Amino acid sequence: MPNFTIEKIKTILDKHLNEFLAYKGVVGVGIGHKIKAGIDTQELAIIVTVIKKKSIRELNAMELIPKKIDGIPTDVQEIGKIHKL
Repeated sequence: MPNFTIEKIKTILDKHLNEFLAYKGVVGVGIGHKIKAGIDTQELAIIVTVIKKKSIRELNAMELIPKKIDGIPTDVQEIGKIHKL
């Protein structure tokens, strides 16, 4: 499994930021560790945050976040409703 530097991921994220933010339901994008089955894999990934995660069956092909972008893994993470304090 390839290991990417944060700098490399940041460059790719900057290049594709507007594409990610255009997906319905996306509220943020960043860099972090991929989470699988609730466990931190320690693998760096592009983290795409949504208020509520949906199953693949609930989404059409145009709404699916790619599993990788330019070879960098992505991870959709649910963050819940955002409230201003």
